[in-house]
Amino acid sequence: MKEAASSTLVDEPIAAGVAWLMKRARDRREEIRGRVLVYDMGGGTLDIAVLDVHAEPYQDPTINVLAAHGIDEAGDAVDQSILRDYELRLAEQGVYLDEQPRPEVARAWVRRASREAKVSLTTAMDARVPVGYAEATLPDVMLSRESLDDIVRPQLDRAHRFVVATLRAARLAERGESSMSAVRSIPESAILDTVDYVLLAGGMSRTPAIAEYLRDRFTEAELHEIPEVAADEAIAVGLAETTSYERLSLHRPGFHFYLEWDTPRGRQEHRIYDAYTPFYDPMGSLGGDSARYYWRDRGELPTSGEGVLTVRSVEAHEKDEVPIKFADADGEFDGVSVRFGHQRFVLRLAQDGSVLVGDGTGRTTELGVDRWPVLKGDTYQRILVENARQQAASLGTVRKLAWHQEDY
Repeated sequence: MKEAASSTLVDEPIAAGVAWLMKRARDRREEIRGRVLVYDMGGGTLDIAVLDVHAEPYQDPTINVLAAHGIDEAGDAVDQSILRDYELRLAEQGVYLDEQPRPEVARAWVRRASREAKVSLTTAMDARVPVGYAEATLPDVMLSRESLDDIVRPQLDRAHRFVVATLRAARLAERGESSMSAVRSIPESAILDTVDYVLLAGGMSRTPAIAEYLRDRFTEAELHEIPEVAADEAIAVGLAETTSYERLSLHRPGFHFYLEWDTPRGRQEHRIYDAYTPFYDPMGSLGGDSARYYWRDRGELPTSGEGVLTVRSVEAHEKDEVPIKFADADGEFDGVSVRFGHQRFVLRLAQDGSVLVGDGTGRTTELGVDRWPVLKGDTYQRILVENARQQAASLGTVRKLAWHQEDY
């Protein structure tokens, strides 16, 4: 996935982080503990993930996703900047791509040469690549690491603002940190110092200028690339992991919330939260004070009677929905009972796992999900649901096998 708001199971920067963490935990004797920033700059997007990690030596890590977001600006923007500089140099010589046979084809060849030159600069200080356009003679694309740094710098400055916003958003996943105004008041230097590891993933992230830029800003963090595999392959490695997802929790629910009720025509249902829907946009939310998901009834529900709030997990790449059962001291039940009335029904979800349900009579029910787990149909069984108002805990059970193998 190249955009963190997508509805697929695990975002690509999260998968890249899983790949690195799994290898490091299995290969090394030291404990891994701290906050990981995954910086995944590919051809078209910059994707950021913030992970909280703990792993004992030779053990699979426990990974909590605190935030993950993406923007549509990465390697392609650099290629366009190189192309613009190339055209300016041509214009100084009285040569214009618009006057060449099939100008767009000529530009495509220049972009290809620009990408090749850019890749060469990961190991060389200078690059010279023939354009290869057969219909006219065009000068080679010449690029130095210094000139590439100048081209990349404005983009990195814009990206850095996005990174800081995502790190601020990560604070909202911590219990007790639900106010954007409080998070905004934290100095940028303090936000950057919360990061223990910076992980570079994605082909464009291998550009030396990016590593140097990040190293200058994350002075307290270790900077790493995923070893032994190419940057783009690291994402595939992470997506292929299966055992690690038992110990991975997300920053938003991977399941649907429904309201269900009976009518003379049969059972009715209304989905009030779609699995993986983001709670907010990190850049937009910094201008307000809301970092939660809200759903309010706008006339879709009955004004009398009773219903039930149910939850269903969604298998990756499948349309099958698996009901999640709740349980308490008295036994198992399908969901949270609600009443319909003339007041607006409200569902509020927060990154820290808190859930508030306000029904049509004005009654509120508060729940807390200890973590938003990765639920993959038959693979997992348990999530922990605690009643925040009564300070009591109950187990919610996904039908079939175990989600978490340990006692809570």
